[in-house]
Amino acid sequence: RTSVDAARQRRGRPAKSGVPPLDREQVIQAAVEMTSREQSQPLTFRALGRHLGVDPAALYRYVSSKDELLLAVADGIIGKAVEGFVQTGSWREDLAELLSRLHWGYLGHPEVAVAAAARITRLPGEMRFAEIALGLLKEAGLADPEAAVMYRAVADTVLAWTGFRAGLELNAAAESDHKAWEEACLEADPVRFPNVARLASPLTAVTLQQGFRQTLDLLLAAVQSRAEELSGGECPDKGLIVHKLA
Repeated sequence: RTSVDAARQRRGRPAKSGVPPLDREQVIQAAVEMTSREQSQPLTFRALGRHLGVDPAALYRYVSSKDELLLAVADGIIGKAVEGFVQTGSWREDLAELLSRLHWGYLGHPEVAVAAAARITRLPGEMRFAEIALGLLKEAGLADPEAAVMYRAVADTVLAWTGFRAGLELNAAAESDHKAWEEACLEADPVRFPNVARLASPLTAVTLQQGFRQTLDLLLAAVQSRAEELSGGECPDKGLIVHKLA
């Protein structure tokens, strides 16, 4: 490597001649790409520098710490999930779609999901998601304070589910744990645990995807029920099933 190449890397420039300097947006986008399920690279400055072809130390010009990098990447994932979202006029269908986009967006980056699902980015992607979700909850008929509380309930529940699923994907023992649990249920003593013994087969057949879909249905049914309770009547989209959207 020439001294010119080395100087470019120190300044955060790719080593290839003629390539313009990096900027923060490019750095974050590269970090989002390399932490995808397909690339599965760790979110470290060393890995990011290698991915970009620059000296890792040069990246501190754009991101001051690993925590800042994590939150920026998380927000990039949220922003990408919201990108292209179009409302249909049905608050329940739209909210299901929005929450599903958040869920699947994070699951496309499992290591980031585990690290960031419980964090608050305070950045444009997250703010855009909140703006849309709050608007949909208002369309459902909730007053301002109720919409705020319900937003935290549904968004935090979906994020908790997302972090849980991502954690299972990254846990090498998860599959063997599940098989052991299946065996325990199928062999349960019908005298001590009659419900577990009777429902062992359907219980152990439930997939994570089915569990998430049911959770989403329950959340949206709760939103609708609360809106109807406050309004004294029926709110739009009564009875809509959202399984197809999750």
